[in-house]
Amino acid sequence: GFSVQIFGAWLLYGIWHAAVVYATTMFVLSQAQAHQADGKDMGFWFAGNTLYGSIVIVGNVWILQRTSTHTVVSVVLCVLSILSFFFCYWFVSAFFKYGSDYKLFGENMSTGLTYLSMLLAAWWNAFVDFLVARFLEYQQERALAKAAHS
Repeated sequence: GFSVQIFGAWLLYGIWHAAVVYATTMFVLSQAQAHQADGKDMGFWFAGNTLYGSIVIVGNVWILQRTSTHTVVSVVLCVLSILSFFFCYWFVSAFFKYGSDYKLFGENMSTGLTYLSMLLAAWWNAFVDFLVARFLEYQQERALAKAAHS
């Protein structure tokens, strides 16, 4: 069934994911050595696009982790979903000359810190999800064992 407690748990779970992605990305991109190739600080748009890319990756990794019906099609769709973010970011960066993202894609994708922040955000969330899943399985096994002994 569904209840306010279950909704609250999912809400807190989503807030946890958001906090980890935000903190990881901003921590990596705010290091003293974090700057663009031309020496400029990595600004709001740079960090925001990296953060959004991290969210897309974490969401798709979460879907792959939580679903147990992996097919070639499902995996390809998740990969295409991630690639569509990068394609749209490149497209806007290349052709929308009056936007804040103009020519930002190349700068963003040329620094290793972008990839590091995205990978760390995805890894931390996947790791915690793995631990939570193992804990819930353990709790369920304990409850079944307790019921069997009763």
